[in-house]
Amino acid sequence: MSHKPGDLYLGLDLSTQSLDAVVIDLEDAAESVCEATVNFDEELPTYGTRNGFIYDAGTKCAVAPALMFADALDLVFEKLRQAQCPFEHIRAVSSSAQQHGAVYWRRPLHLPATAEASQRRLVTFLQEPDSALAVPNSPIWADASTTRQCRAIEAVFPGGAMQLALVAGSRAYERYTAAQVVKLAQSQPEVYDQVQRIQVISAFVTSLLRGAWCAEDVADASGTLWLDIHSLPPSWSEDALRATEEAAGVAYGTLREKLAPAPVLSATIAGRIAPYFCRRFGFRPDCMIVTGTGDNPSSAAGLAMRLDDICISLGTSDTAFGRARACQPQLYGHVFRSSLDASAYMPILVFSNGSLTRERIRGPTHTWEDFDRSLERTSAGKQGLVGFVTFVDEILPRLPAGLMRFARVLTPKI
Repeated sequence: MSHKPGDLYLGLDLSTQSLDAVVIDLEDAAESVCEATVNFDEELPTYGTRNGFIYDAGTKCAVAPALMFADALDLVFEKLRQAQCPFEHIRAVSSSAQQHGAVYWRRPLHLPATAEASQRRLVTFLQEPDSALAVPNSPIWADASTTRQCRAIEAVFPGGAMQLALVAGSRAYERYTAAQVVKLAQSQPEVYDQVQRIQVISAFVTSLLRGAWCAEDVADASGTLWLDIHSLPPSWSEDALRATEEAAGVAYGTLREKLAPAPVLSATIAGRIAPYFCRRFGFRPDCMIVTGTGDNPSSAAGLAMRLDDICISLGTSDTAFGRARACQPQLYGHVFRSSLDASAYMPILVFSNGSLTRERIRGPTHTWEDFDRSLERTSAGKQGLVGFVTFVDEILPRLPAGLMRFARVLTPKI
C-alpha cells in the first residue's frame, strides 16, 4: 500500500444489516487507510437473517444471532488483512452498535493466546457444547413482543410511567432491555437463573475485543431503562431495577448481580486488546479498546454536535436527535445521556419504519434511480394525499404493523 502509516485508529460499526470497519490516520483523516464491510445476509447466510435479523410476524419477535456478530467481527478483520491493513500500527479501536439489543452471557469469555488458538475463528470460542452465551438469539430494536411486560414495569414503578420517564429518560418501550429481561425471566426462568451478565450489543463488541466483560457507556446504557440519566458519576436506578425484578417475579438483587457495577463515560478506555487478536491478526499488544456506544450517540459524536443542534438520521429506523444541557422527558420520545459531555443530554425521537420501509416500497426489482424518477413524475404535494405505512409496529405515533391510512389534506383558500 502507498500509505506510510504512523499511528492508526480503527472504528467499527455493527449496524442492523452489516458490520463496517474503517482505519484512519488522524494526521490525514480526509481519506481512510483501509475499509471493509460484512453484509450479514449475503456473507453469513447460514444464520438465516433477512435485513440482518429474524422476524416472526405472528409474535412480533425480532432477534439476531449473537454468534453472527462474532463471526462478522472475525470476517471483517480478515478482509482488512487481505487489504494489507497494518494492524501493528493501530493504537486504539472504538466501536458503535445498534441500540437496545440484549446479549445474555452464561459464563465469561475465554480467548486463549496460544498459537493453536490463533488459528481458530472467534465464533468457535462461543459455540456449543460449552457455549458462553445463555441465549443464542439477541432481541433487537425491532422487537415488539413485550407490550405486556412494559405495562407491568410501569405498573409497579413508583409513580408510574411518567415518573419512570423522569428517572430513566423514557417510559417502558418494547425494545428496551428491561422489558426483554422480564420476558426472558417469565418464559425461561431456568435460563434467566443461568445468566451471569446482561449486556447491550455495543458492550458485547467491546467485551469480544477485550476478551473480558466490559461495562456499557452512559449513552447506550440509556437504552436499557435502568440508567438514572441524571446521576454523576453514572449509576443504575435502584427503583428501575426493582420494578423490573418485581414485574419479572424474580428475587430482589438478582438483576443487579447480572449487570456491570455501573455504566462508564463514553471515552473510557476499557483496556488493551485481547492477546488472541494480536496473534491472529497482528494487532500491537498495547492497542487500546475504547468503550463502545450506540449508533445514534456515535453519530452525534461524529458530527461534533453542539448544544441545541438537531440531526436527522435516515437509517434502518429513522431518528431525530439533539444535544441539550437540560431535559424534560415525556411519555413519548426518549432522553439519553450524551456521549459527548458528561453533563449533557441527547433527546431523541425514533421511527421504527425507516429504510426497510423505503426499500420495500421501492421494490426488489427497482433501483433508487427508478424511485427518484417516479418521484420526479409526481406533482409536488402528492395531490394532498398523506399516508402512514407501517411494516413493523411504529413507535411514534403508536401504530400497528401493516396499517395504512390515506387522507386528502385540503388546502384552505386564502
